[in-house]
Amino acid sequence: MKKFLTVLIISILVFAFTESANAQLTGIKTIPGDYATIAAAVTDLNAQGVGAAGVTFNVAGGYTESITSPILITATGTVANPIIFQKSGAGANPVITRTDGGTLATSTLGGQGDAVIIIQGSDYITFDRIDVSASDAGAGIEYGYYLRKASATDGCKYVSITNSVITMIKGTSAYVIGIYSSNNDAASLVSSSTGITVTSTGGRNEYITITGNTVQNVHVGMFIRGFNASSPYDFYDQNITIGSAGAGNTIQNFGGGNSGSTFGIYIFYQNNIKVAYNEFNNTAGGGTSAIGFIYGIMFGVSQNSNIDIYENNINLTSAGTTGTAYGISASVSGTDNTVNIYNNTVTINYPTATSAPLFAIQGSAASYNLNIYNNTITNCQLGSGAATATGQFSGIYISGSNTTPGSHGKVYNNTISNNSRVQSTPGAGNTYLIYNTSSGLTLDIYNNTINNNNFTSTGTVSAIYMSNSSSTVRNVYGNTISNLTCGGTAHGIYNALGNKANIYKNNIFNINNTSSAGVTNGITSASGINTYIYNNFISDLKASSATADNAVI
Repeated sequence: MKKFLTVLIISILVFAFTESANAQLTGIKTIPGDYATIAAAVTDLNAQGVGAAGVTFNVAGGYTESITSPILITATGTVANPIIFQKSGAGANPVITRTDGGTLATSTLGGQGDAVIIIQGSDYITFDRIDVSASDAGAGIEYGYYLRKASATDGCKYVSITNSVITMIKGTSAYVIGIYSSNNDAASLVSSSTGITVTSTGGRNEYITITGNTVQNVHVGMFIRGFNASSPYDFYDQNITIGSAGAGNTIQNFGGGNSGSTFGIYIFYQNNIKVAYNEFNNTAGGGTSAIGFIYGIMFGVSQNSNIDIYENNINLTSAGTTGTAYGISASVSGTDNTVNIYNNTVTINYPTATSAPLFAIQGSAASYNLNIYNNTITNCQLGSGAATATGQFSGIYISGSNTTPGSHGKVYNNTISNNSRVQSTPGAGNTYLIYNTSSGLTLDIYNNTINNNNFTSTGTVSAIYMSNSSSTVRNVYGNTISNLTCGGTAHGIYNALGNKANIYKNNIFNINNTSSAGVTNGITSASGINTYIYNNFISDLKASSATADNAVI
C-alpha cells in the first residue's frame, strides 16, 4: 500500500509540474521580473501560447535590451485573449536595439530583410510605447517593426503599434523602413517584394492600427504592401489605419542617403485604408534634403480600393535636379471605389530643380468617385535664383481615363497660395494650379481660392486648366483667382477642349504678365462645342511689359 501511495503521489506531482510548465500565459507579467528580457518572454509566449483573458507584459520604464537576431513572434491572441506589450511606470520608453549588421542581403525595397521585431501571422497583439532601434553597426537592419504572413491563409490581424519611436540607420541603403506591413512570409525572397500568393481572406493583413509613433532615420517611413489580387480584389489587405485624431505619426529624417525614390508612407494593394493626422518632414530630426524622387504619401496602383487621406501636414525638401517631388499621389481605379483627399497641407521646397516636376497633390481620373477638397497648398517653390527650373509645376493634378458610366470627381474649397517658381534666367516650364486632362470623368471644380502666386518662367501659367472628352462634363464655378504674376502666357481659366463645359460665377482679377512677349487672358476656350461661359467677373488684367498686340484678353 505504501508503495502504491508513493507512486501515486509522484505521478500527481509530475502531472502537476508538467501542467505548470506548459500552462498558457495569462494575467500580468513583468519585464524585468517574471522574465529577464523581452526576448525571453516572447520565446515562452511562442511555446506556451496565451490563455483566458490574455496576457499583458509590463516592461519597466527606462528598460533597455540589446539583441543580435530578431525577436520573432508567432503566438496569436484572440479578441477575448489579447497579447499586450506595454511600458509600465515612469521613465523613458523601453528600447530594443539590434546591434549586429544583419544576415540577409536585401536587394529590393520590401524584399525579405532583417528586422528588430517580426510579427508573423499573429492576431490581437499590441505594442504600446516599446521603442525599437538599430545601433551604429546596424545599417544592414532593414526593418524596425516587420509584419509578415505565416502562410497564404494566415495574415496578421488586429495588430496595434502605438506611441513608439522607431530609429533606424538608413546609411546609403534604399531599403531601410521603419514599419513594414508586408505580403512576405518567412520563405520570401530578398530580391522581390511580391511575396506570397494569398488564397483566402485569412491570408490578408487587416485591422492594423499604427498611431502616435515617431519614425526616423529611414529611407521609407512606412511601407504597407498587400497581395496583388485579381478581381474581385478580396485578397487585398483591408482596414488599415495610419494615424488618428490626437495620435498622428511623425515621419522625419527620411531619405537623402541615395538617389533612389524616398517615401514617407508607401502603399500598395490595400482597401479601406486611412492615412490621417500625420506629420511628414524629411529634413527634421537631423535629416537632409532628398536627392532623388520624393513622396510624402504614395498610394500605388490598386483596383476598387477606397482610401481616405486627410489632416496630414506634409513638408518636403529636395536638393536634387531631375527627381520628381510629390506631396500626395494616389493612383487608384475601379468601378465602385471612392478616394477622398482632404484637409491636408502641402509645402514642397525644391530650389535646385532643373527639369524636375513638382506635384503637390495628384489624383487619378480612373477613380469612380474622386474628392479633393479643403486642402492647402502653400509656399511650394520650384527653382531658385541659381537654377532654371523647366519642369512642370502642378498644385492639384488629375490625369488618366475612366470608362465607367457615372464616375464623378470634385475639386473644391482648396486654397493654393504663395507658391513660386524663382529663377534668375527664366526658362520654359508650364505651371498649373489646378490641372485636369482626362477622359470619362465628370468633374466639378468649384469654390477654390488661388491667390498670391508668382511664377517667373516663360512657360504658360494656368490657374485652372482642363480638357475633356465629348462624353463628360466640366463644371467650373465659384472660384476666386487673384494676384497671379508670371513671365509667360497667363490664363485665369483655360479650357483646352470645350466639349460640355460650364464656366460661371468665377472671380478673376489682378493677373500680371511681366514678359514683353507675354499675353494675359482671363478665360480661354480653345475649341469644342456646348461650352457655356457666363456670369464671371474679370478685372484688372495686366501685361506690364508687353509689346505684342492684344496682350490682354
